[in-house]
Amino acid sequence: MRVITNIIVKEARELLTLQMLAPFVAIMVVFVFIGRAIRGERAKSSQPQSVIVADNDRTALSESVLVALQSERTTVIPAEGNLDELLDLARAAGVTWVVVVPESLEQRVQAFETADIQVYNIVTGFSITQMEKSIKLKYLFDRANERLAQAYLARAYP
Repeated sequence: MRVITNIIVKEARELLTLQMLAPFVAIMVVFVFIGRAIRGERAKSSQPQSVIVADNDRTALSESVLVALQSERTTVIPAEGNLDELLDLARAAGVTWVVVVPESLEQRVQAFETADIQVYNIVTGFSITQMEKSIKLKYLFDRANERLAQAYLARAYP
């Protein structure tokens, strides 16, 4: 038994050298920093997203768009003005999304004409959080568009 212990101790001394331990410790430190970065990004993504909305239509349809935004853990900040003023306001408030609901949106939709809600993104970086928020907002508008299309088609063709 003593011979086996001596062999194991001898092999451990040969293997546990600075050249062997330095890369191991370096990898551990890298993984600690990666874990902290991911934890920080996760905390950022769990916060509600703020969106500046300029409702130029002020109809039931535009209100339904605002309600849809609020239902998805989105803080809606109402604002008025032209696009440059809205973008300046967004930069000053630290908000990365600006939504502009055009005038006569409901009339165009009821007449089955194309109507666009303008969505602007202020790119502050290329982080995972930014991409995730972008995808969430795009998905929200896709769902709202689908619901509106189904509602108006059901009304037009009962």
